Amino acid sequence: MSVPRRMRLLTGKLVVFGATSLVVSALASAAALGVGVAFTQPPALELGEVVRALVGASLYLTACGLFGLGLGTLVRHTPGAIVAAIALMLVLPQLVNQLPGQWGRLVAEHFTTNAGLLLVVGEGSDSLSPWGGFGVYLAWVAVATLAGAVLMQRRDA
Repeated sequence: MSVPRRMRLLTGKLVVFGATSLVVSALASAAALGVGVAFTQPPALELGEVVRALVGASLYLTACGLFGLGLGTLVRHTPGAIVAAIALMLVLPQLVNQLPGQWGRLVAEHFTTNAGLLLVVGEGSDSLSPWGGFGVYLAWVAVATLAGAVLMQRRDA
């Protein structure tokens, strides 16, 4: 089926998914925090840290979904896109964490979800602040999405 306005379609997918994911992940994060507080005796929680954790988790989960959407657009084969998303978000970050030396730490800090998780945890790394790490993760998301958009425009023309 031909879609003459491919970029408008992709933009619509990104906007609708991003907005929906942001709302759902914010509600889920708040619910998880509420359940955690109800069942445990946490130390005194500062409101600023709670808000940062909720906002960080919502933004991180939304970025993960957008990364998957970008990879799906890039690969254009459902099983391949799922494998790519799992590899780049779950498997490879753990392997990269095992790289030795200072260069290994630097690569690990800047690798996909390792960088994005800095915002959720709220602690910076040696070379990145929490928001800087999230910015690096958004760059990964943007590269995957833009590469997928370019390929979508070329191969479906």
